[in-house]
Amino acid sequence: MKGKIEIRLAAVLLAIMLVSGMFLAAIYQVTLPSIRSQQEEEKEEAVVSVIPGADDYREVYVESLLLYQGLDRRLKPVGYAVKAEGSGFQGTITLMIGLDEKQRQVTGVEVLEMSETPGLGARIRDEWFRGQFENKSFDDPFVAGEDVDTISGATVSSEAVARLVKNTVQRFEEKELEQ
Repeated sequence: MKGKIEIRLAAVLLAIMLVSGMFLAAIYQVTLPSIRSQQEEEKEEAVVSVIPGADDYREVYVESLLLYQGLDRRLKPVGYAVKAEGSGFQGTITLMIGLDEKQRQVTGVEVLEMSETPGLGARIRDEWFRGQFENKSFDDPFVAGEDVDTISGATVSSEAVARLVKNTVQRFEEKELEQ
């Protein structure tokens, strides 16, 4: 008798898990286009915000690097943006980094995604922190605690952003771009 009850309970739990899983999968499929659309809008806003003078952009592949070439109203190139991802304290940090090839400087940094600690590492989104990268020369060392101010209590997050910017600048400079 006890064995039949256990089997029945297991069958009920299995049925609940299957129905719940199917429900979650259906919700995911319904919301996925909306999520992707929102992510695309955020990317577009970030590209234009990190390239001064850009009103639009086009995707350009140089070797294996995807660049977003900022364009002014006359469709003249005004700079580049690169999406960069790396590990932070609690997960992946995704940045959009603006670069001016002629002036050899960073033009802006936007945080697209991150899961850093609220009130600490999440402060990488703060204007004062992101703003310190604007107009920074490609030749700067991008070292947290030296030429990049760190967020108190969030050294790992600060170092991660500085490292992402530095690595992106290095990858960008290694590519031969056509004007």
